[in-house]
Amino acid sequence: MSQRYAIEIGDLASMLADRIEQLVAELLPRGQRQGHEWVDAKRKHGGLGDGLSVHLSASKRGVWAHFGDGHNVNGDSLDLVAYLLFQGDKHKAINWSKAWLGIDNADPKALQSAKRRATESRSAAEQSAAADAKKRAGRARAMWLGGQKLVPGCPAWVYLAGRGCDLSALDRAPGALRYHPALFNAEIGADRPALVASITTRDGQMAAHRTWLQPDPHNPGNWVKLAVPNPKKTYGNYRGGCIRLWRGASGKPMAQAQPGELVCITEGIEDGLTVAIAKPDARVLVAVSLANMAHIELPDAIEEVVICADNDPADSKAAGALDRALTAHFRAGRRVRIARPRGDVKDFNDILKGVGS
Repeated sequence: MSQRYAIEIGDLASMLADRIEQLVAELLPRGQRQGHEWVDAKRKHGGLGDGLSVHLSASKRGVWAHFGDGHNVNGDSLDLVAYLLFQGDKHKAINWSKAWLGIDNADPKALQSAKRRATESRSAAEQSAAADAKKRAGRARAMWLGGQKLVPGCPAWVYLAGRGCDLSALDRAPGALRYHPALFNAEIGADRPALVASITTRDGQMAAHRTWLQPDPHNPGNWVKLAVPNPKKTYGNYRGGCIRLWRGASGKPMAQAQPGELVCITEGIEDGLTVAIAKPDARVLVAVSLANMAHIELPDAIEEVVICADNDPADSKAAGALDRALTAHFRAGRRVRIARPRGDVKDFNDILKGVGS
């Protein structure tokens, strides 16, 4: 009978993560790579439903989550094996993973060698990812700086006015927003005008949010979102960051936020402008995505936040993400309030657009 040697669970998870692309291709064959993640197909296409994704790069390799379709689970690569193959049974997942890695009968020397290869591979991936993130942050900054300040009549100003956000109602145009006359759009392979917003993290790194624009084919003189499947996209890593849209009554940068300030967090730019126009004394931050609301890094002086939420169904994926955001800020020691638009509308911007009135 062959000798079996013990291996730390963390080391086993690292070895699986080192071969994560091969692993997910076998375990989730109907999924596909989307950026730095492997995303499983929807249930109607033979997958496990919405919201199951696995990180494929850098220090998050093998980290996964399944938050959609009624699920709320996550873990590392070994947990993924247990979840997909053994209904969460970690013991069975360990045995399967050893066999899949070819180390179920390996001696200590061979195990040590496998662990070393996994560690070296992970370190190289982290260094490469850090260099890529720095490069992308520089490109995002250049993209934003290449734009122009918003002025009345420019396409971005007109587009926002068409969304009910008349910037003339404010005493100045938000500095985080700029208009770029010719920004490359990959979906059409050409330059197009765009509204560009700076997304800034607490350590000063920058990502960019782009909304590509085109003349309104039905209303000459107006501007609307570019007619492509994804007219809004982010560039760079924005986790933990936000669009610092409006400084509120203090007029100070966020690093100099004052205790007692009214701080409102919205998901999108148009909702953020709606709040700023209605409450110009409030500091308004845009999370860019609902999932990022839970990760926004704020200075200690901010003691209370108002989460400006959409009117989503209570059992929806969005409602789950909102709950995680509320919990995260509460655990960070802040008082948390939630605000929703009144009436039969989806979000705050619908009020300015006259939807449901």
